[in-house]
Amino acid sequence: MRFDEQINPVEIDLVPRIERIESQVQEGISAQSGSIPLVIDHKYIESLDWSHIYFTLLEFKTQKEWSNLIFSKEVLREIVMKDSGAYTLRCPHEYTHPRTFEEFQRLEGIVISILKKYLQKSYHRCKNRWTKENMDVMELNESHGDFEFKTFRVTVNQKETDIVEAINSLKKDGEKLEKLYHGETNGFVENVYFDKHIYQPLLAKHDEDSVKYGISPVGLNAGEKQFMRDLKDYVDNNGSKFTDRKMFVLRNRPKKGIGFFVETVNFYPDFVIWIKTNDKQHIIFADPKGLVHAEGFKDEKIQLHRHIKDIEKHLAKKLLDKGEKQEISLDSFIISVTPKKDIRSTFKSNELSTYEERNVLFREDKECIRKLLRCALDD
Repeated sequence: MRFDEQINPVEIDLVPRIERIESQVQEGISAQSGSIPLVIDHKYIESLDWSHIYFTLLEFKTQKEWSNLIFSKEVLREIVMKDSGAYTLRCPHEYTHPRTFEEFQRLEGIVISILKKYLQKSYHRCKNRWTKENMDVMELNESHGDFEFKTFRVTVNQKETDIVEAINSLKKDGEKLEKLYHGETNGFVENVYFDKHIYQPLLAKHDEDSVKYGISPVGLNAGEKQFMRDLKDYVDNNGSKFTDRKMFVLRNRPKKGIGFFVETVNFYPDFVIWIKTNDKQHIIFADPKGLVHAEGFKDEKIQLHRHIKDIEKHLAKKLLDKGEKQEISLDSFIISVTPKKDIRSTFKSNELSTYEERNVLFREDKECIRKLLRCALDD
């Protein structure tokens, strides 16, 4: 891989913080010291133990299984000496002006942290570029990873006789099973029925938190169940919008289904939605999730909404080169099951439009599904 290409500086933040929430109106106050980015003086960089830094990074490379990544002590030193071109460092001023042996060791640890993040970002950028260049379009068929399992399995402790009896009665009673397939529950297992979903049943635990029984593959969680119900309700109530369109939905299995490598993470959105006309397919990736622990708008799963448009352009060229006439449009959305008021301090915004510009929608918004499908239905 090449280290001469320009990448955005990595961020290392070692500033101690005290955070407090005064009220729901005041979204959060963060008291910080030393928030101005610092640069490590080159005279200190030259004084570090670069043999130790080099072998630490080699061990890091081995752990990551980056067999095609090659670097030397000189390259590592050059990266750090790019100063603000390589890193944004926030820490107490004395961290970058060591005087004792222990303080030099601390600075060495900071430099190792910078280099780990820099190499990781560079490697993943190269991997991401390779993935985009080699991504192709193919027909979805039964050999796809989402269809590897043939049956759902419900595992129950034999001591839980009431659950065992309820599951066994489903196997014996066709009428009960048919009701389950159309969205009812036996108190333990339910089918989240939607006739647009590519396979049935789509099972979920009625009591998601129960440890007495389990479903394999893992059943839908509460946010996923609600999303499917909201999607079904919208389609049922807006049939005229689908007169000249076909719709298909698929629950996307982690590590088995359709995944994207964004910057540093592999992301498998929970659902794939196809809305198809004669000359165009809109493919929408939707992921219902809580955003309490998200990193604001820079969260990579949110950033997929931008990256996926680069993929769309690349695939358009491939289809054109193949002589394919059907156009493909790609979009990615995060459906927040967390209310907006609970994340505004993290995202630094209370404006709905700010979220929607980045394809973040809210389950609490009654227009959520309409906004999700707007890109495909407003053509």
